[in-house]
Amino acid sequence: MGTLAGLLRRAGNSPVDVHVTHISFLDLHEVVRILGDHIYHIRTLALYTSAPKLDDFHMPLVCTIFEKPAPLLEVVDIQLFEVSIAEESRHLDSLQDASLRLPPQSLRQAPKLRQLSFRTMTFPQAAVDCFLAVTRMELDGVSLSADQMSAIVSLPCLRSLHLEIGGCALPNTRPPPTFRLDELWLFGLWDNQTTNPDLFGSVLRYLGFPRIRHLTTANQQLLDIASPPSFDPLILLVDDWVCRNDCNGEIGVAWRLVDHRGFLFDFVEIISLSAPYNLDTRVLVNLIEIEIPYHELVTYTRDLALPQLKRLCLRVRAPDTARWTSERSREDNIRCPSLYTLELWSYPEQSTISIQAAQLLHLITGYLTLAPHRPADVVLRGTTVVYRSQLDLLNPAVATIRDGDGPAPPPFVLELQSKWHASVP
Repeated sequence: MGTLAGLLRRAGNSPVDVHVTHISFLDLHEVVRILGDHIYHIRTLALYTSAPKLDDFHMPLVCTIFEKPAPLLEVVDIQLFEVSIAEESRHLDSLQDASLRLPPQSLRQAPKLRQLSFRTMTFPQAAVDCFLAVTRMELDGVSLSADQMSAIVSLPCLRSLHLEIGGCALPNTRPPPTFRLDELWLFGLWDNQTTNPDLFGSVLRYLGFPRIRHLTTANQQLLDIASPPSFDPLILLVDDWVCRNDCNGEIGVAWRLVDHRGFLFDFVEIISLSAPYNLDTRVLVNLIEIEIPYHELVTYTRDLALPQLKRLCLRVRAPDTARWTSERSREDNIRCPSLYTLELWSYPEQSTISIQAAQLLHLITGYLTLAPHRPADVVLRGTTVVYRSQLDLLNPAVATIRDGDGPAPPPFVLELQSKWHASVP
């Protein structure tokens, strides 16, 4: 901790951004003391610990960082404690008592505060002045009352809200017209699916759905909501997902739906069973573009028709191409009679992947059913077709083969896992 103290002293009164990681209970008191002494010139404060998280009774100690005025403080990101609705946390009395997890009253002395994430923090029964300029906020709680929900929507500048709750009550009055979210992360509410199956949809609508430009959730009920007429997506992106807050790195699937307005629906499912193919058929039949890993495309278990699909982008790894043989073809091909373009992408961390012409032919004819007399244009990004002497094999399945303009875009989950990404001034 001597290094931290020395760096802050050398900064003098200049604004500083402080990120401290791997904090343990052994050094917590010293970290809090140092930061409290320098809070007057800290602009960004981010505190993290690795698993296991700190015991919840340390929360009041951490709050003492903010006892002195913080005139420059803009961002607070504290991830030291378990999420209050996590299974291992629900037995803790201090987490059930929301009064013990309210934001520090001393944050009233931080007039520039615009982004706040304090795990595990809940919200007061009424809005407080120190939050009036906040544009991004992350909350979690066993349950939020109607008064707390009303206080949240009363924040005039709030544009990005991350909400992870076990349950909530909704006010009888609508949010004020000044409340408008650009981004909502809504996780939890699973325990209420039996007793109150409409709660998830009700909370979404109360918070502004379907006018929210970017919605992210892991709730299966989104599969029912993200369909016409409420939402009419044209683009589907699918990728592997590693849980950001899970020390075991649980793996699942994430998918993104994009409509004609550019509105986004993101769904994250851990230990997924091909979640995209559970989508309403009214969604699938209207898709014009799909970006998906090859291994996800071939794991669906039902007949799949994509009549409007014009562009299919497959992200592939080197072992995938070995499976592109006549012996590994599917019995029921994916029907995409409108397909114009098939793009083959590598992953960002990979070198160029070589594909034989015969393998490309088996990929197209063994998995896809195209319209007669309409061969696809193949675009290569981070991939290449070798043995060009065999290109005649591709007639009439392929019209042209060309290199794309630039590398493949990075998987969208990299941006999704960046945590804060709403277009908020």
